[in-house]
Amino acid sequence: MSQPPNLRIITADTLDSKVVEKISDPTSEVAGALTATIATGVASAAGVTVAPIADGNEALVAKLDQAEPLTVAAFGDSTFAGRAGTWIPRLLRNVASRWTRFTVENRAWSDITETDYYTTQLIAQGRGGESIGDDFTYTGDINTKTPTIKGGAWSSPAGVWVADGSGVAPTSSNSTRARSTAAATGDRRFITRLRFTADVADSGKFIALYPATTDNANELEIRITFGASGSPALALYTSIGGVFTQVGTNAPIASIAGPSATENAIDVLVKISGTTVTITANDTTVNYTLTSGAATAVAAMTGIGFRSTLTTMKIVSIRAVPAASANPLLTMLNNSKAGTTLSYQTGKLAMMFPLTPDVVLIGSSHNEAAQTSDAHTAEIQAFITAVKGYAPNAAVVLVGQNPRISPATNVTAHAARVKALREFARKNGYGYLPIYENFISRPDGGASYIDTDGIHPTGPASTSIGNLTTGYEFAAAKSAAFLQSKSKIVA
Repeated sequence: MSQPPNLRIITADTLDSKVVEKISDPTSEVAGALTATIATGVASAAGVTVAPIADGNEALVAKLDQAEPLTVAAFGDSTFAGRAGTWIPRLLRNVASRWTRFTVENRAWSDITETDYYTTQLIAQGRGGESIGDDFTYTGDINTKTPTIKGGAWSSPAGVWVADGSGVAPTSSNSTRARSTAAATGDRRFITRLRFTADVADSGKFIALYPATTDNANELEIRITFGASGSPALALYTSIGGVFTQVGTNAPIASIAGPSATENAIDVLVKISGTTVTITANDTTVNYTLTSGAATAVAAMTGIGFRSTLTTMKIVSIRAVPAASANPLLTMLNNSKAGTTLSYQTGKLAMMFPLTPDVVLIGSSHNEAAQTSDAHTAEIQAFITAVKGYAPNAAVVLVGQNPRISPATNVTAHAARVKALREFARKNGYGYLPIYENFISRPDGGASYIDTDGIHPTGPASTSIGNLTTGYEFAAAKSAAFLQSKSKIVA
């Protein structure tokens, strides 16, 4: 048979020695890619369709880049679990700060009922679709100023609320409101970020936020009150026709330990849906129920506002978004539980898929004692197979958990399992998040980010996105940055 004129014969003699070395090593990425290409080509020639191996990282980032609704299911231990400042809620906040179109919700598995989820946390409200929004990037008295994003001009007594280009603050202790109006009514979401210092001397002072208001006699008020000790108290009030009523009871904002001369931050996210008002303040989420009459009155209110008797505070941003806004939704089903291995989730899988996930995150090594790397990867694969029975098309992303250090046990075994997990992910086309690598690359091997038990990242996590003073925030910020490095969106 004659050689086609456009066919070039390549032999080892015509290749660079480095290329030969890479091709000859069956574990190399080059050899793996070449093998997959050849296999696909041979199959194609034989008339067989071969589905390419999906990269879990790429599947996740593609959804984020293309602003498509996204459901993620996470399975892990105490470093993942819960609604407070562990890795999952921190990761969600960091992802939301990078892919800003998304509204993000966290549904954390209940370690009390072990059959369902805690109240859904609103982690972030997506940008776009606002009826009112202001980042206060201008300076001076805000009275008559038009919000930077959208909404009617602010109305407040002259000289009371002043912007400095990075937020707005009161000039004196007062109870005077600033208010902006828009045409939006009905169900809505309200989002704001506060910075403040509140020391013992500020006991009794408060910050009031109005996610719905028409005038002083008709409004929905969220009040954060500071005491001489303990966490600030979160409360909800209605004023309907001038009748002022508290709804439910006070709830402590646990992430703020107590009075301090150090600046703190609170992210407040409010979801108004019929008679239900869900408020998330940092990691505290509370559901309140309005009377039907109050809910009808609140739905008709067209403005938002704020006031404060605490002068050492600043509102950094504020937004109101109609419930019908077309922001894509990222839902996290956080099926993690402290002290468990994947055998726990395997026994609960039938209850852990109220939604079908697009992506599955798996991180489970800390509680595996002296388990070998081979046994661990076999357990991971068996779990993936079980998950695929409920979500056959879900992409898989494996998580290299933070290192263990003394006085923790099984330090070496844990390190070996995580290292093997990365290679296992590569060979099987799974995504991989390199938390372990980011910890050990630090000059101290990540020790300053690991708690005194030698296992858990330090916490509680800072409320400030990207503030890398704690291990949980470090892990979350680095994970989100790694995903962003895969993004096709050009900054």
